[in-house]
Amino acid sequence: MTKEITVGIWEKAPFQGAVSRGIHALNSLLKSKKAPVVYNLVPITLKNLPPIDILVLDGGADIEPQRYSQKNQFSHCNPSRDKIEFGLFSFYHGKARISGICRGHQLINVALGGTLYQDIYVAGVANNLHSSPHQTVVNPAKDRGVRGGFLKPFLDSKEISVSSLHHQSIRSLGRDLYSTTEWRVMGTRFRVIEGIESYDGILRGVQSHPEFNLCPHDGYLFSYLMHVDTLAKDFFQGTSHKIAKKLTVIKRSIPKEVHGWTG
Repeated sequence: MTKEITVGIWEKAPFQGAVSRGIHALNSLLKSKKAPVVYNLVPITLKNLPPIDILVLDGGADIEPQRYSQKNQFSHCNPSRDKIEFGLFSFYHGKARISGICRGHQLINVALGGTLYQDIYVAGVANNLHSSPHQTVVNPAKDRGVRGGFLKPFLDSKEISVSSLHHQSIRSLGRDLYSTTEWRVMGTRFRVIEGIESYDGILRGVQSHPEFNLCPHDGYLFSYLMHVDTLAKDFFQGTSHKIAKKLTVIKRSIPKEVHGWTG
């Protein structure tokens, strides 16, 4: 009998369509390999907080700097959305796995007491390329002796390309989080935390947009963000990185959700 993995996302999440397409592609791969799981995306309203396996927090407006004890200098915020999604995080933390994409990656960090750079260019930790849709290369991070986290089978001594679009990033890590991947320029102070995970593996986040499926490694990144290594452990064990890598680029074009948006 096929097990249904329920993935919850806020009903008004800006990139819900892109996440849905990512899950559809993942399901196509799982079906072709006769995996015993299928992913089902469920929009969540504040009047309906069902039990779910994974909560996805996706991209969009900046998080209010007041939430990490800073004055707003460069942020374009949506306080109403913050209230809703921090509430969803609080409700589901400990009840479900939580995966963050771009803003969601930052939200997980802030919810656990971490801070952000309001603008990575002004802070001098990156160049201005990040604020436009582009492909960039990230490397395994070494944090407190932990290397690669949930991407370790693929990241050892390697680098991967990701779909990036942001002007903010994590500054200090929240409680019980470590960095898994980072963007850096050797010989400089440029360093952007691109991936995070909790030590128990329940929380995962990436600064990039693997749901857009623009880069060769996006399918792999998205599948692990959806916890295929734990929810389909028996199926993926030993060959997970080889199988997930086959979920690659469908077409290289900027999804319609991206046009006119910066995050």
